[in-house]
Amino acid sequence: TLTLSYVLKHTYTPDLILPTGLVVELKGLFTVDDKKKMLAVREQHPDVVFALNFQRSSTRFSRTKTTYAEWCIKNDFIYGSGEL
Repeated sequence: TLTLSYVLKHTYTPDLILPTGLVVELKGLFTVDDKKKMLAVREQHPDVVFALNFQRSSTRFSRTKTTYAEWCIKNDFIYGSGEL
């Protein structure tokens, strides 16, 4: 069996960059594609600190019943909820 890894080329434009250099993504709905994107961007840019700010961090993903906040904790992302 042959296994070949690959990386798709995409670009990411953050919603906000704070004066401290913190990159902030503002999210209402947080989809499976969003989760994959944030993990890939962080993996390929380990020198950048990312934070996710959700409309409601207590929202649950339908398939796993995990909340947005729990996903952030599990994946070591800074997160917040509501207005900045």
